Amino acid sequence: MSEYERPGDPIPEGHRYAGLVVDAAAPGRDALLAALGRARFSGWVGPGDGRWVVAVADSPGGSVAGSRTGVADLTRRLATGLQTLVLGVEVDDARVLRLTWASPDGEGAYDSDPTVGHEDDDDLLPDPVGVDLLGDLAAAAGRPGAADDLTELLGDEIDRDSTFESERLRAALRLLGMPTWLVASSSLPRDVPSGPRRGETTRLGAGRPGPAGRLTGMATRRVRRHRPPREP
Repeated sequence: MSEYERPGDPIPEGHRYAGLVVDAAAPGRDALLAALGRARFSGWVGPGDGRWVVAVADSPGGSVAGSRTGVADLTRRLATGLQTLVLGVEVDDARVLRLTWASPDGEGAYDSDPTVGHEDDDDLLPDPVGVDLLGDLAAAAGRPGAADDLTELLGDEIDRDSTFESERLRAALRLLGMPTWLVASSSLPRDVPSGPRRGETTRLGAGRPGPAGRLTGMATRRVRRHRPPREP
């Protein structure tokens, strides 16, 4: 369990968020900040929590870094550049959970409902895609024993009237031994339940920290929020 996590912390329902969980044990948090800066990422970067560092995107659903880079593309780029495991997370309201992961040993993706955002495609079914790859994610995270539980958790059909994807995401992150506060990241820049306190995160605006980053971030946020990522 994360040093921040407390049992029973509430999960916000019905909102959109996205971010990355990075194994920064080898490259270090400073190297991650530098890589995010080069990518012109906008968002918050949390403190180190054991081996893991969480980065929360400022424009979920849109481009999260320069050159119309989305979460999935940024995940792969960081994994290659830092030679470490990166898990990209996207949650769209209560409707869909998307995971993308990459490491020096391989990559994979999971989508709980590929029809969301593609309702006009009659060839797509609302069944989750990538369930058979979740064991690889567990192994990459150093939790091979969690493979069956993770597969069962994310492979099950859920009642969307009573189960929210944030609940499943938090359970999945626990199984992987990763921090879970991403599910409450809408509290930023204030204290995050089960997460960092105000002042413990680094704010990046188009890759720049400090006052200059805040100004740059404000200018780019309006554009990125409504600009879909380019296809990798």
